[in-house]
Amino acid sequence: MLERGVARQRGGIATERLGVPGAPVAQAGAAEALYGLMINPLNWTPYHDTAGVLEGLHGQGVKTAVVSNIAFDVRPAFESIGAAEFVDEFVLSFEVGAVKPVAKIFETPLSLLAVEAGDGVMVGVRVGVGGGVGG
Repeated sequence: MLERGVARQRGGIATERLGVPGAPVAQAGAAEALYGLMINPLNWTPYHDTAGVLEGLHGQGVKTAVVSNIAFDVRPAFESIGAAEFVDEFVLSFEVGAVKPVAKIFETPLSLLAVEAGDGVMVGVRVGVGGGVGG
């Protein structure tokens, strides 16, 4: 029931902001409510194999960092699946003041982990977003 209501609100908000004639008008506070749902880290679901992969890497002594263009603290999402303890560093754009592909967001975890750039590996979920990684 909530999902249907949010979808209706989302459609009204999106079409209203795009200036679509005849679009439904969002209820007062709907945008704020939707944004609150979106930035709640417990509403973010990591991939199903995330915890197992991070635990396996940790068990082999591989240092890991989660590097994200995100505007809120995503650590609780990792905590909720028991994976946060296997992440050495979280480097979040709102904390470091840089977003991908700016070099700083990639240099920060390398520095924190004491890893040389040539020895690090970046695994991304979208092609092109990690553009600052290539040389």
